[in-house]
Formats: sequence, C-alpha cells, structure tokens
Amino acid sequence: MNGSTTPINRWVGVGFQAPSVGYLDKMTFFIYNNLVGTSVPGALMTFSIYSLSSLTAAPASSATPLYTETGTVPGTYSTENYITFDLTTPYALTSGSNYGVALEFNDTSSGSTRYMNLWLFGTPGNGNRGSEYYTNDSGATWTADAISLGFVVQTVPEPSIVGLGIVAAVAFGIRRRLRRTV
Repeated sequence: MNGSTTPINRWVGVGFQAPSVGYLDKMTFFIYNNLVGTSVPGALMTFSIYSLSSLTAAPASSATPLYTETGTVPGTYSTENYITFDLTTPYALTSGSNYGVALEFNDTSSGSTRYMNLWLFGTPGNGNRGSEYYTNDSGATWTADAISLGFVVQTVPEPSIVGLGIVAAVAFGIRRRLRRTV
C-alpha cells in the first residue's frame, strides 16, 4: 500500500463475507516482514467499508463507501507484524453479505513515500475471505487480484452474553458447594 502522490496514491483492500449477523468493530491486517516505511507513524489513514457483489469482486467504479473512518497511525509504531483498526462506531453486518474494506493514506502532502506491505496468501473464498483489490486513481476504478490479503475477522460475544456466562458459572459453583455440605 503506497500513500504517496509520487509515484502513485494506491488504496488497497480485501473482501470478506459476513458469517453471521453482527458488528464489525475491529479488523487486523498482517504486515509482511514488518515492512512499514519510516514516514508511516503519525500518518493519517482512512479505513472504508464497501458493498461487494462477490468475494472475488472489487468495489464498483466510483463506489460510495458504506462507512468511513479516519485515524492516525500511532507515532510509536514498532516492528509488530500486524496493524489493528478499532472502529469508533461498530458497523452492522448482514449474514451472508459480501463486504470489502479499503485502506488509504490520505495525507500525501509531505512528499515522502508512505508504504506498508500487507501479507498476501491463499486462495480467495477460504474462511469467508475474499480477494485483494486496489485503486491507483482515488477510487475511480478498482482492480481485483486473485489472491487474498492476510487479515482476521472474528466474532466477539456481546458483553451481556459474557456476563450471563459468568453468572451461570458462579451459580453452578455455589450450587455444587451447597450439595457438598448437605
């Protein structure tokens, strides 16, 4: 992914299929061999969600994002092998629908080449994972590749369900103790 206007301002993304109804509130991308440019820490980055027609499709030309959020890459970024985006507002997903996310460096005024190499692996379609896609013209046209980016989508239980599980475990433990003392 390259955010410099010289030579290109490339946005990259990956498709996925929502395995169930839920909310997308966090997404993690794997970074290839920790290849992150020195001008990346502190850079502005935009994370967008798109609707896709299939797991191997790219967004339609000049597609309007369903959701967009801009954030700052931490200035103290170290040589981690992943980058995680925590969304301020979780996005509601529909079961079985195809979505895509795209990343872009939206601050190219520094003139430096910003880059972050994301890990590519596998065949699209495995584990609800779609293909990688990119645009070099700020979303006017998109190109899909037949390879997938390394990223993670996982479900996290609602806090109320976790709380209910804790209450049940405590109640079960109290009941077992009462049975032993009788």
